[in-house]
Amino acid sequence: MVEFVDRSSQAAADLLGALDRETEALDLVVLRSRTLMLLHATGSIDFVGRASSELDQASVLLDRCSIERSNAIDAAKVEWDVEPQTASELVATAPAEVSSLIGERFDRARDLLDEYMAVSETIKELVATRSESVARRRSELERAQRGEVTYRAR
Repeated sequence: MVEFVDRSSQAAADLLGALDRETEALDLVVLRSRTLMLLHATGSIDFVGRASSELDQASVLLDRCSIERSNAIDAAKVEWDVEPQTASELVATAPAEVSSLIGERFDRARDLLDEYMAVSETIKELVATRSESVARRRSELERAQRGEVTYRAR
């Protein structure tokens, strides 16, 4: 027997699914970012290359999730015949049986995104600092090899 789900409920289910996938992706990139912070703290020689790669991958993943979420929101707006301007307004217009779930998912995603943004900014600053330090040391070593300055160990 085939069970038909009304389009409004399907739009809610699609939105919940998109928000769940976005939350899972955010959980992953936050965890990876914390791992990068540990790599930096341990003085890992691979920190700069790995951090740049991880941040690029996170950006691609989060962009995909954002597009999926936006598409699900657009579909929900059409099915629910609303034009909310904020996530809160969208939650308020969602079917009653799922509005609190959608609100929780939006809140969780926002919290994780805030955490990721803070950690990723710190990582970008650490990468810049480490890159400048490596470039400065390389320049000092090259000048010492040419005999322009006496290179001293720090």
